Amino acid sequence: MVLYDMYSTFNTWPKEIRQDLRVAVRAKHTGDYRTSAAYFQKAYGTAISLSDPVASLGQDHIMKINAISLSLADALENYDLPAAYSVYETALADLRSDAMGTSERARAVGIAIKLGDIGERLLKLQAINPSKAAQYGPEDDAEVEEYYNWAVTTILKAANPTALAKPDEVKGDKETPPTEQLVLQNFVDGVELTSVMEIVADYYRRRGRPDYAAPLYLHAISTLLPVTGAKPEGNLFQFGTQGPSVRDRCIAATLMNNLASLLASTGMTNLNQGKAWAEKGRQIAQKAADELSPRPSDRDQRAECETALAVISFNLGMLNELSKDSDLAYQNYEEALRRSQAIGMIEGVHEARDAIKRLKSSSAKPNSNDRG
Repeated sequence: MVLYDMYSTFNTWPKEIRQDLRVAVRAKHTGDYRTSAAYFQKAYGTAISLSDPVASLGQDHIMKINAISLSLADALENYDLPAAYSVYETALADLRSDAMGTSERARAVGIAIKLGDIGERLLKLQAINPSKAAQYGPEDDAEVEEYYNWAVTTILKAANPTALAKPDEVKGDKETPPTEQLVLQNFVDGVELTSVMEIVADYYRRRGRPDYAAPLYLHAISTLLPVTGAKPEGNLFQFGTQGPSVRDRCIAATLMNNLASLLASTGMTNLNQGKAWAEKGRQIAQKAADELSPRPSDRDQRAECETALAVISFNLGMLNELSKDSDLAYQNYEEALRRSQAIGMIEGVHEARDAIKRLKSSSAKPNSNDRG
């Protein structure tokens, strides 16, 4: 994961904690996660025992101590997932209250999403080895669902619904070596409404709850592509200079594709509706990609759009195959293959080739452009 600086150097920490944090971070950067966790645990124990935390750590002492516990959980994830889950639970409990400020709320939402993710993984391990169930974090699916629901409900209630926080006060010094900084994973800050809704929608899709997933996908799409101020252009929209960015449009296209798959999974009666959403996503992503230049500054947005187009093309192939339109499905799969090859998406290349091979064998299709 990308890491974001939390504090510029260890000199911002009191001397009682500083050396333990330095050892913990350096051990983490060398892959010695057990040593790292041990020293983060020691630093955390010292921090919560400070007689005057405000004097030692400042007014944001709760967030700083919380940062140590999150760093501990991150190290534990590498070798003891149940222990990491427990630490994340404590970290969330330390922040969760009716009096949360913007920064605290942002971090709490990120932690809740993290707990949902780890909780799902631990429940799968429980199912494989029931005899060790007591060692693993969540009691049941309801506990995991509660974390996801709390995250999406909390962010929807936030005063600024598009981003909870990107606090300036926790920016690090980019000139400081990474082994001299306490850093946190990217789920902690700058939590976006749309990403939270997508994660929770994906959870309900996996759980077979389209009635919960579909409204979240739709809400996320409408947040990324607000209709206000947009002018119709065919069956798309022409956005002005203040309209959605290329990146947002391509993310929305991916969400439309997810919604399309969800609708198709609910039965043949929704198949045409699913194809319509996927096609709409393809058009939006293509139009957005066409606006980009070859400049390096557009590279990340281009990757977002090209990935979306490859995935949507494959999904359209599946949907058309389900509706018995083999010729169109074949075209979609070949487009998915071409796009996946162009961006080096290995999994997409394999899946497209397998789909083309399947269609060839079932319909004796002539030679394709299936070339590596």
